[in-house]
Amino acid sequence: MKKKLSEKDEKIRQAIKHLKVRDRGTIKEMKGAAGCSDRTIQAILSGERPATKEIAEELAKYFRVDYESLLSLGNMILSNDPELEDAILQFENKYRISGPARHASFVLIPKYKARLSGGPGSLETSDQIEGNFAFRKDWISKKGGGNSLALFEVKGDSMLPVIADGDVVLVNMAQNDIHDITDGKIYAFREDHTVKVKRLVWQNNKLWALSDNLFIPGYEKYEVDSDAFHLIGKVVWVGHEVD
Repeated sequence: MKKKLSEKDEKIRQAIKHLKVRDRGTIKEMKGAAGCSDRTIQAILSGERPATKEIAEELAKYFRVDYESLLSLGNMILSNDPELEDAILQFENKYRISGPARHASFVLIPKYKARLSGGPGSLETSDQIEGNFAFRKDWISKKGGGNSLALFEVKGDSMLPVIADGDVVLVNMAQNDIHDITDGKIYAFREDHTVKVKRLVWQNNKLWALSDNLFIPGYEKYEVDSDAFHLIGKVVWVGHEVD
């Protein structure tokens, strides 16, 4: 069982995760800066282990902040302050070096604890938010606006090569009317107690779910059970790392 991080270590983890998304940091660059392995960085990001102070300090330098700033940022992210977005923008202005991205306006998008299944089997669902990530406001407005968007992690490989195990997807939850489904687009949806991500198509007034990975048995096209179906929203962005 994964040991729960201390409050301080969780603040550090949340700050590093936020800055990684904000700066499009890569595992390769982060491990080089911290002088550790890929696995160590991945374990820190997932909460499997805390970052030592030495590693946290080196990662802070990589993201152009200091160790105390990591704690400050992590505290902001974990708070329920309604002014959180403004606080983080003030942090960016105070602690980050100047550059084009500094002058852009950002919006925070919540990442939910629920995992979308990219394969067979039931997964525990949750409405709990485990973090907030900043995106450029002008880009987010083109994807439906911040109030309708949410991030989810995908577990499974049924949507390879488009979505891999561990990828994060951005879902527009305003596009949740079953009658407005665009054939062949990728959607997040709930079937009973399982949340999934698949392509959806209408055929003969029936809704079908399709996987992109056709090389593994069990990922065949199937008819969705309309009585147990709830559309969460349309997937409008996929985030993953490239080695």
